[in-house]
Amino acid sequence: MRLVADVGLALLPVLVVETLTGLILFLFAHGLTPKESAWAGYVFNLLASANLLVIQDISFQTDVHVWVGYLTTWAILLKAWASWPTLTGWWPRRFSRLRRLVEKAAASSVLLLGPASYLSGIALELRLLPREERTMRDLHLWVSALLILALAWHLVRFFPEGIRVFAVQIRRWPRPARSSPRAADG
Repeated sequence: MRLVADVGLALLPVLVVETLTGLILFLFAHGLTPKESAWAGYVFNLLASANLLVIQDISFQTDVHVWVGYLTTWAILLKAWASWPTLTGWWPRRFSRLRRLVEKAAASSVLLLGPASYLSGIALELRLLPREERTMRDLHLWVSALLILALAWHLVRFFPEGIRVFAVQIRRWPRPARSSPRAADG
């Protein structure tokens, strides 16, 4: 339980980066970015004033998205491995049979959509199917969008429990012993 909570909490900021860069790439790939809108001009001016125009560069966004994905693959696999016994075994009896089925289906969808998103992204990056690149890109984008929905459910459902587990670990963390003034005199 601790390992699942720890890896999940560690992955949270990384998955936010993956989601944001993926969203930007999705909007760009489908022509949904209104370049002449007022907010786009505001963002451009804000980035320009901070000398961060590279952030709006699609190749930069792609590189960040791909490399964060590569670097987190081990953590995703560790979380799936650590979660597997819970997913296939024990579930709280306080839930009705229907609720347990919905919970397991939702949790299983994360384990199915995660690898599908990563594998389709790797196939896209390595150009494994060059003639089907557009189809592969769309498959990756839509599978990733479904994964975001599943991860949002997962976050709402398990984030409070992960924080409780983490808080218990922090409280149990050994603290350095205080030296008392009497011990120094002794």
